[in-house]
Amino acid sequence: MNDNARELVVYSWTLKEFQEAVRWDMLYSSVADVMEDGKHGERQELVESKYSVVGGSCRYMFECSITVAIREYKVALEYIANYDDYLHIRFGDRSEPFLNRLCARYKVGNTEFWTPISKFVATELASKIGKSFVIKLMKAGFPDNPVLQGFVFEMLFFARISRGKRGVVVYNVGKKGSKKQAWGRYLVESFDPKDGYLIASQTKVCLKPPWNQGGYDAVLIDKGMHRVRFVQLTKNSRHDLKLEYMLKCLKALGINGGDGWGIEIVFVVDKDMLAKFRVGSVDQPGALSEYGWAKGNEKKQVDVVGMDARTVR
Repeated sequence: MNDNARELVVYSWTLKEFQEAVRWDMLYSSVADVMEDGKHGERQELVESKYSVVGGSCRYMFECSITVAIREYKVALEYIANYDDYLHIRFGDRSEPFLNRLCARYKVGNTEFWTPISKFVATELASKIGKSFVIKLMKAGFPDNPVLQGFVFEMLFFARISRGKRGVVVYNVGKKGSKKQAWGRYLVESFDPKDGYLIASQTKVCLKPPWNQGGYDAVLIDKGMHRVRFVQLTKNSRHDLKLEYMLKCLKALGINGGDGWGIEIVFVVDKDMLAKFRVGSVDQPGALSEYGWAKGNEKKQVDVVGMDARTVR
């Protein structure tokens, strides 16, 4: 055995590191095909968009298309036989098959943190397993993990909407104080407006849009109530309203104005930020006028509710 051998830890890439790397023309020209993948946009925007799926994986960012990355992540998710192994961060030869590609390891200051490789992987796991997984994950990955905190809010939403006893519980602030409302449980399914979607009879389904979709993070469809609820998740104090994406979604669902469907748009924010939150600018005002959303009045029609962002209550 060589006494001079040392272990070299190669940490996952941060978003900032990816953005700095693509500023170099020589590097970017060699990876442009998989970065752009038929899309157009500024380099920084393309990196940020792809990062939500591939996360800190340099290989998936610079060697694979987003379609390949999603496919391989989904295969890895199906092959995890023991989620405790995932929670106990078993890397390399000690890990279950495919486990490495689903984990990321970062160093912030002098402290090491581990986390699911990306927001895509984290929310997929949360919707499949439920809130108990998010709680275990936060305990195993340390509650002050700055990387994990970046998408734990989304994880909690999808865990609760798919597995919670009462689904997602939200809070409204009115003249008589805070009111609590349970949305119930929904079946979570992937959804791409380009492919359309057939709404089954009496279905309550939560549609997750594509990785690069703007405007909303989930679409809650209740066929029995004839209701479509667009959900935008945010922990910021301000968020713009982008109506064009809702319009494209409704057309993809085959829902037209006058069909008798109620259309709701809801911002779900951290409960502690509820009183401070404000709706920002409205893109394409009047886009939903055929659905009862009066042009220029959209901000007043939007609902803003709070969700408890704590993993343990």
